[in-house]
Amino acid sequence: MTITSEFRHPSLDEIHRANMLDSLAHRLEVARAANNTQLIALLEQEQKELLAEAPLSTLLKRVQAWWQRLKNDIAQASQLQVTQEKDETGYTWWHAYDPNSGREVYTDSESELVMWIEQHYQGH
Repeated sequence: MTITSEFRHPSLDEIHRANMLDSLAHRLEVARAANNTQLIALLEQEQKELLAEAPLSTLLKRVQAWWQRLKNDIAQASQLQVTQEKDETGYTWWHAYDPNSGREVYTDSESELVMWIEQHYQGH
């Protein structure tokens, strides 16, 4: 039994179009976050024009890439978040937050932070 697989390198046009769509998607996110309706309308029109030109295979790849980014963002959002912070006097604090349980801790020592993580975050 022979298994064959076709692999086609994307053309420069496809790469360029994909890069433009990525940039456009980012600009749309920023415009939406800023609630800039005028810019959103312009960018959506540009997106509509670009997508109308895109072959189906390129569109499918874009949707797959978007879906993968979304899955990565969701996975990252549920991970333990640890930060080191300084207050206005320059004193260093550690902060850990578990978005799955809602538990968090502030401590001034790294060893206390490690102990808290070991006690409250085992098995995640």
